[in-house]
Amino acid sequence: MSGLNPTPDPFTRRAIITVAVIGLAFIVWQLRDVLPLLFGAILLAIGLRALADELTRVTPLWPNAALGVVVIALIALIGGIVWLVGARLAGQLAGLVDALPRALQAVRDWLADTPFASLLAGTWQSMVQGGVPLPRVAGAAGVATGAFINTILVIALGLYLAGDPALYVRGTLRLLPPAYRGKVGATMGEAARALRRWLLAQLFAMTTIGVMTAIGLFLLGVPLAVSLGLVAGLTEFVPFFGPIAFGVFAVLFSFTVSPTTALYVALLCFGIQQFEGNVLQPVVQRWAVSLPPALGVISVLIFGLLFGFLGAVFATPLMTVVMIFVERLYENVEPEPG
Repeated sequence: MSGLNPTPDPFTRRAIITVAVIGLAFIVWQLRDVLPLLFGAILLAIGLRALADELTRVTPLWPNAALGVVVIALIALIGGIVWLVGARLAGQLAGLVDALPRALQAVRDWLADTPFASLLAGTWQSMVQGGVPLPRVAGAAGVATGAFINTILVIALGLYLAGDPALYVRGTLRLLPPAYRGKVGATMGEAARALRRWLLAQLFAMTTIGVMTAIGLFLLGVPLAVSLGLVAGLTEFVPFFGPIAFGVFAVLFSFTVSPTTALYVALLCFGIQQFEGNVLQPVVQRWAVSLPPALGVISVLIFGLLFGFLGAVFATPLMTVVMIFVERLYENVEPEPG
């Protein structure tokens, strides 16, 4: 009977894998608006499942009961934070938005005293006095509405996936030939473990950078330091480009105090970015995932081009999953015997 089902030679196997990858790339392109949301739900499910598994390990709760406790605890934690500091933080964020026009005006006044004033006058004038057209306001409202709906979808889907992840893994594996299900299933498990480590490392890095930034800005006398620290922690989620964008924003905002303060803030942001790039990220990412720094930057460009903003946000975990699958499947495509 073995002659009726011969094992393909290595060249044929690699050709099959190559064709499958091309087909998968075509499907990814067609679903490029949906896949980032699905990946976000998977990340959420992995994080919830990790917390639930840890709770199951230390308590007699069964898995879904532990998941329910985790979800309720997270809702209570978020609600408590909002209750305690939400009003103050909302006021600071509102003050941050109100202060932006003054910051832009301060930058403009400073530029007027530099040799570059005539060169930048036209461009800066259009930036600060161009106004906000009504279609742009409507577009922003549409984006905000879409973001809210997508967030609800990601949360709902993440809860479903976290409730019974094995069910969805088995359903996915049934789409593959039986000979490859074991290898792909093992690779999916390895990718899930890598994403767990990445989530923990990223949470630690975001908290560290946010706290360092808030303390540094407070010591420099920059107003709304807590809100700026929160923004710094959130932008840390996007590798490389997020901290740079925050640094530019923080320097512009600090012009509301003085150009000298802006210089000190620039030095502070530069120092924190050096610490983040040379100390913090190498340590936590070496523990979490083995992804070269240059590949992390390239992943932001690639996935940002493919999937837009969400692709840039999820660039590092997406590239981590891709690397694991390439290493485990494409470089070793021998099917299981049987």
